[in-house]
Amino acid sequence: MVMALTHDTRAKAIVENDMEAALSKRSVIVSKSLDVFGPNFSKDILKEEMLMKVKHTGADAILTVSLINRENRTRYVPGYAGFVPGFWGYYSYWYPTVYSPGYYTQDRIYYIESNLYDVVTDDLIWTAESETYNPSSLTGFSKDLASILVEKLMKDKILHSLKNK
Repeated sequence: MVMALTHDTRAKAIVENDMEAALSKRSVIVSKSLDVFGPNFSKDILKEEMLMKVKHTGADAILTVSLINRENRTRYVPGYAGFVPGFWGYYSYWYPTVYSPGYYTQDRIYYIESNLYDVVTDDLIWTAESETYNPSSLTGFSKDLASILVEKLMKDKILHSLKNK
C-alpha cells in the first residue's frame, strides 16, 4: 500500500498515483490509501482498525511518503565580467570591460522521507530521505520521485523480497 502523508488531497492523489504507476511497472500490486481510507482519513483512526483495512487489501507492506520540511534559501548569483574588443586602434588596445551585475534568487528546497513498513510486524523495513531543489511542478517532481524510489527499492533488493513473500 502506498500512503502519501499530507492533508492536501490533490497532492496525495498525485503522489499515490505516481507511486502506484511506478510500482506496477515492476509487477507490484498496489493499493492506495486514498482508495482504502478516503480523502478524509485522519490520524484519529485506531491502529487495529487501520491495519485491518490494510491487511484486507492483501498488502504486505506500507510505503509512506511525507514532506518533512520545506525551506526557502536566498543565494547570490555572481555577475559576469567579460571583455569585448573596443574599436579602432587605441580603443581596441584597452579592451573595455563589459559587466553584468549579480543578483539574489530564492531557492525552494523540499525534504521528503519515505518509509516502508511490514504490515504483519509493524517494523520499519526500509527508509530513504531525499531533497529536491526548485521543482517546476508537483506532477513532474512526483513522477521523478516515484521512479527514483522504485529504482532504489530494486537496487536494495526490497521489492524482490516483497514480491516473493
